Amino acid sequence: MANTLFIDCTHTYYSGSNTGIQRVIRNLISQASIIGPSFGYQVKPVILKNGHFVVVPPVEAIRDKNKIRGLKHWRALLKNIREKRLDNYSTQAGNILLIPEISALIEYRLAVIDFKLKGGNVQTIIYDLIPLTHPDTVSLDSPGIFKDWFDLAIRHSAQLIAISQTAKKEVERYLKNDKTLINKPATDYFHLGSHLDLKDRQKASQSFISLFGGGQPVFIMVGSIEPRKNHRYALGAFNIFWRRGGKAKLIFIGQAGWRNENLLAEIKNHRFYNKRLFLVRSADDNDLDFAYKNATGLIFPSIVEGFGLPIVEAWQAGLKVFCSDIPIFRELANGRATFFDLASPESLASLLFEYCHQPKDLLSKKEKHQWPSWSESVGKLFPVLIKGQILSKKLSDEEKNDLLAEQADLLVKNK
Repeated sequence: MANTLFIDCTHTYYSGSNTGIQRVIRNLISQASIIGPSFGYQVKPVILKNGHFVVVPPVEAIRDKNKIRGLKHWRALLKNIREKRLDNYSTQAGNILLIPEISALIEYRLAVIDFKLKGGNVQTIIYDLIPLTHPDTVSLDSPGIFKDWFDLAIRHSAQLIAISQTAKKEVERYLKNDKTLINKPATDYFHLGSHLDLKDRQKASQSFISLFGGGQPVFIMVGSIEPRKNHRYALGAFNIFWRRGGKAKLIFIGQAGWRNENLLAEIKNHRFYNKRLFLVRSADDNDLDFAYKNATGLIFPSIVEGFGLPIVEAWQAGLKVFCSDIPIFRELANGRATFFDLASPESLASLLFEYCHQPKDLLSKKEKHQWPSWSESVGKLFPVLIKGQILSKKLSDEEKNDLLAEQADLLVKNK
């Protein structure tokens, strides 16, 4: 009988969002469902419902909820889910619960503990430790929520799986420095694949396409409007570029994040707003695909990242990439991107000025770079998961008692 890989997709399922993490989870489920059997695993997405993990069909887990008569209708579909709780499946030593999303709910912790008590193996994907290492770049409540979730991951995971070697080193450094930890989970990493999975046959919106007209070079920056993405640096570099007489457009593409009120006001009050400087908050995958294929370059000045999906998405379209000189981008992009100094917006401005003054045929030249597909990425993930499953040991009586005590404590708190 095949083992089962359960992939939690609770937040992605309910939210209907389309940020990087949701894209990762949809592609994990889609590709793991296809190639899992070749590794001896059937794959079942799960969501938290009424305090229990409930299996949902893969097609429902990965579908674009925003195109199904709105989120209200989609959430109503939950009532029609035939409840197949995980305890309805025979418990096997090889079963794995993969946690790729953050949840601070007590009910979530109880469900994870219940899975472990039934003999299941828990493994967690770690994107980054930014809320702990750079708390000033995230929302005010994020550090506390993330710390609670990460503590849960450390306590109950047989393995923590990072999405880059850089992120893996951060995790290992954290585990090493925490002297209170007795049993530390194993660590490993895999690289994410790249695919705009919600792109369909429809074209980008006409209003979006029009931003790329006018004959000027167009640079895009893709990512939610939040401090660590460093939109202010990009704007500062372009202010220098424009003052020097440079002619090019800058388009910020991303949903509103946090701690951005002053920046948004600065953008909207800018003398070039809606002339050379644009802000697009609702781009879908069709718009993004058009942008990658028709822009002059991608600007990616992040202060810190766990990965950087827009970089590899841009490569696949042959788009020139300008990115900050930080460790994760050196891991991903060394030799395939132009790096600039985060301490000096002048560094980027000079690169842009030089680049835009090339002959037009060189400016429009596209050089595509290969990157693993999601199928290849998940193909690398499965051996890591299997290794994490093999490393886990049967719970001792003492460990079971500790879990039962934690469970009892959480039940009291949840009343």
